[in-house]
Amino acid sequence: VAHALEQAGTAFGAGDVRHASWMDTLAAGIAHFASRKNSGDMRKKCLQVCAGRGVTRVADIIEEATNSLRPARLQDADATWYMRYSGDASNYFKNPSKPSYDDHLRWFASALRDRQRTLLILDRFTKPCAHTRLDRVADGVAEISIVVSSEARGLGLAAYALKSTAERAADAGLRSLEAIVHKDNALSC
Repeated sequence: VAHALEQAGTAFGAGDVRHASWMDTLAAGIAHFASRKNSGDMRKKCLQVCAGRGVTRVADIIEEATNSLRPARLQDADATWYMRYSGDASNYFKNPSKPSYDDHLRWFASALRDRQRTLLILDRFTKPCAHTRLDRVADGVAEISIVVSSEARGLGLAAYALKSTAERAADAGLRSLEAIVHKDNALSC
């Protein structure tokens, strides 16, 4: 693939990194494409070869391969407890008080049975790292809550969870999602 792109004039190959001349070849290539004319020529050739969404398509495929949203199971009670209460996430909840672990287990089991509530788990590389909750508040309307584990924050997972949960909500007949964001939770605004 790389050779074909180079032949089409849409990529530059610097050769084998194990060769002593590799760094010189790379430097010469960078200098060549630093000029507006040469980089413009390459850009035109690239536009002839692809539709311009190649990187986005690859990123989408990687994201889908590494992240998956699934229905919560009783076995997820421990992971959700950790996500909700190990860091500062609970500071931003409507009810920031921390229940006992046993109370959490009872709530979780009840929430899984509640037909007005949907709990979903976002796995990253098969490890639970976020969960979303939909609470139906009116016909066709649900309130959405998202919690990302403290070690998985900053990876764009909340946005992925929101998008994926919204798609599932639409498939389930929900027309609108509402979110209540704590005034101090600037990252969620």
